[in-house]
Amino acid sequence: MIPPELAAFLGAELIFILIRTQDIKTLVKKKHEREPSEQYSVERGLLKSVLLEGMFFTPASAALMLLFAPLIITGLKSWVPIFAQTEVSIYTGLGCLSYGFPFATVQQIITRRALKLLEKYSELTPPQLTERERETNVQNKNQG
Repeated sequence: MIPPELAAFLGAELIFILIRTQDIKTLVKKKHEREPSEQYSVERGLLKSVLLEGMFFTPASAALMLLFAPLIITGLKSWVPIFAQTEVSIYTGLGCLSYGFPFATVQQIITRRALKLLEKYSELTPPQLTERERETNVQNKNQG
């Protein structure tokens, strides 16, 4: 029998693998086997994203859920007596739930804030000149 806390981490990691299956398949493909959109994702850091999520964020999320586990388990055991005998299953379920919250929720919040920040910065930067506008500017400087 595995310790309940380990079951929570295994549950979180297995859900991570199931949810990120498509990304993992993309990373395993050779460059010539990937669709252009897949290759773009790989070039933009898909490998780092998957590794960080699997090695750090998912376990951290499961650990955070484990801090709340005693409250949840005590409530479940008093509510439904069968849960008193299935502690490993409860912890595995908590590990699976931990992938969706808090990790996914925090990730969405950070992503939204980062996009808003980038949007503000893009408003501050001057628009990029096209090649034709640059040529016109050079010609005007040479004539003037």
